[in-house]
Amino acid sequence: MSGTNFAPGVLVSYRGHVGTIKFVDDSTDGYLTICVNTEGAMGAVCLVVYHYAWNEIELLKANR
Repeated sequence: MSGTNFAPGVLVSYRGHVGTIKFVDDSTDGYLTICVNTEGAMGAVCLVVYHYAWNEIELLKANR
């Protein structure tokens, strides 16, 4: 998947984790965050996925 498809609110799967993209930095050395849990005593739990691993992200549902 190319970075142009990544935007906050998009539902994705990454290495067995399903969550919503929260932030995208699409620079050459960029990263994005996927929030896999937004409830609970600890608050939000988000994964950081660096640009070189974006090809492992599967789009599940766009936000539009």
